[in-house]
Amino acid sequence: MRNFYLLLLMIIVLFSSCEKNDSKPENGNGYAMLKTGNYWIYNLTKIDSLGVETITENYDSTYINGEIVIRGYKYFKMQHSYWSLITPSEWFRDSSDYLVNSVGDIVFSSKNFNDTLHKSFNIAIGLNGIDTTYTCYYMMADKDLLTTVPAGNFSTLNYKGTYVVNERYIDYNSPLTSNYYYAKGVGLVCVKNTYMDGSQMLKKLVRYKVN
Repeated sequence: MRNFYLLLLMIIVLFSSCEKNDSKPENGNGYAMLKTGNYWIYNLTKIDSLGVETITENYDSTYINGEIVIRGYKYFKMQHSYWSLITPSEWFRDSSDYLVNSVGDIVFSSKNFNDTLHKSFNIAIGLNGIDTTYTCYYMMADKDLLTTVPAGNFSTLNYKGTYVVNERYIDYNSPLTSNYYYAKGVGLVCVKNTYMDGSQMLKKLVRYKVN
């Protein structure tokens, strides 16, 4: 009988733990628009070092098509169709003022414009051993910036990455940045990457459906 009550107690504790994890609040900030069925279609545009813009025939269809619980939080699967530009699928959760990916990196904030939200780096192995070729620091910038794309004009916030390159490897003059422009009630409307030769690659929102 004692073993029966012990087993019953373990089942109750296990059930309570699962219920508590699954019910953690998801307070959205209105910029990520993470809901199954939402989709965004983007066109890829190139701008060369002379400022000449070329609209390509490449499109990225991005859509939310699944959910999963990771470490007690609900994440949404974001699927991409254009694999050469970005990974085929990503997992995100909308946590109050922050957008967080599946490994815990903060990839957007609607209010924190003071702190470095994320840092990434690349390493190389050479004659002098392992060294860092560049470090990228991500912060929020350009509050309420008017961003124009084929889908319309939007007031956006920019999740901006600035690359600091190790000059032992590459000598450059142009600032290297990655910019992710989000509009409230819409989601990501534009991505703009700048390169060492002064050229740019943009991903511009053409149409979307959000609920």
